[in-house]
Amino acid sequence: MEDYKEIAHSLITQFYSPTPIPGVEPTELTTQEVLTMLQGIIPQHPITDHDVYETLIALGYTICQVHIEHIQEGAPAYTTPVLHWQLYPLE
Repeated sequence: MEDYKEIAHSLITQFYSPTPIPGVEPTELTTQEVLTMLQGIIPQHPITDHDVYETLIALGYTICQVHIEHIQEGAPAYTTPVLHWQLYPLE
């Protein structure tokens, strides 16, 4: 059986760096968004959000706080803080 966590590790490091790259803006993704990206290649059931979390921690990716703006007609706008992973694209 394939070691899907190793495949996830390899795919993430093929396209992203955990270290800031001069002149490159980070891509900010949730654990679920990284999982969804990987599921385009890796079958859905062999990898979970826990595997993605463990892989990103092991690779040294950092967490940042972003603010999501909510706008609803007839109500005041507000923001919600959300934690995302910072991934620096290698391309």
